[in-house]
Amino acid sequence: MDLFCPHCTRRVSVSDDMAGQVANCPLCTKQFKTPTLTAPPTPKPPAPPVLAQPSPLDTFDVSPPPVLSSPSAPVQSTILHPPKVPAKANAEEADGQYTRSLQVTLSTTWLAFVPTACIGLIFVMSFFPWHYQPGALAPASQKNNPKDSIPSATLWTLAHFDAGVKPAYLAFVLLLVLLMLATPSIAVMDLKRGDAPANNDTLVKWAHLAVAILFTLGYFLLLAGWFLVNFVTKNESLGIGLEAALLLQFIGMLAAFGLFWLSKRKPANLPPPRLKIRW
Repeated sequence: MDLFCPHCTRRVSVSDDMAGQVANCPLCTKQFKTPTLTAPPTPKPPAPPVLAQPSPLDTFDVSPPPVLSSPSAPVQSTILHPPKVPAKANAEEADGQYTRSLQVTLSTTWLAFVPTACIGLIFVMSFFPWHYQPGALAPASQKNNPKDSIPSATLWTLAHFDAGVKPAYLAFVLLLVLLMLATPSIAVMDLKRGDAPANNDTLVKWAHLAVAILFTLGYFLLLAGWFLVNFVTKNESLGIGLEAALLLQFIGMLAAFGLFWLSKRKPANLPPPRLKIRW
C-alpha cells in the first residue's frame, strides 16, 4: 500500500502485511504506524419469504411449498488501496523557463575537509610576505634603519622580531599549530562516521565547537594585526599572505560552525540541508 510518511512527508510503499503495525520509512528511516485495512461489509442474505399457512378448508388442494433458493455466497473481501497521487510535475517543465540547475548538499562528507584545507593553505601562505617595510627597495646607502634591510616580513618573522604586532601574531602561530593537529583528526573521524548517527556524537559535536572557537579567535587575531598596520603603525603595507590568510580563516570558521550545526542535527536523524539553484 502507498502511504505518506508523517515525518518526511514523502510517498512511500509499505507491504500490506504491515497494516496496523509500526513500520520504518524507507526514505528517512523513521517509524510510524500504518493504518489498518478495512474490508467492505459483507451483504446479508435476503430473508426467506413468509409462507402463508394453509386454511383448513383447502386441505384437499395443498400445493407443496416453494423451494427456497440458497443464500448467495458471501462476497470476498477486497483490499482497497489508496488512490495513487500523480507525481508532481517538474518545476523546470511547469515554469518553462529554467534550463539548468545546481544542487548542493551540506554534508560532512566534504565539509569536514574544508577547515583542514584552509589551515594547510594558511600554513603555506605564512612563508609569503605579510608586511612590507617602507624603504625596503631603497639603495643600501639610503637605509638608516636595520629593519629596512628586510624586504618583507613573513608570519614567522613578525611573530619573533616585530615588537609592534608580535603578541597578536605569536598567539596566532600557537592557534595555527593547534588547528593543524585537530582539524585532520576530526576530518578522519567524520569520514569514518559518514551521515549516520554514532555513539560518539556528543564528543564530535563539542570537538567541532572547539575548532570553530579556535578559528574565530585566529580570525580576530589576524584582524588585530591588520588593524595595527592600517591605523597604528602606518609605516608598513599589507602583503598577499595576510590578505589570503584572512579570507581562508573566515572560510574555515564558517565551515567549522557548519560542522557543529550538522553534528547537532544527526541525533534527530534529520536529512542534510540542500541548496538548489536554477537558472
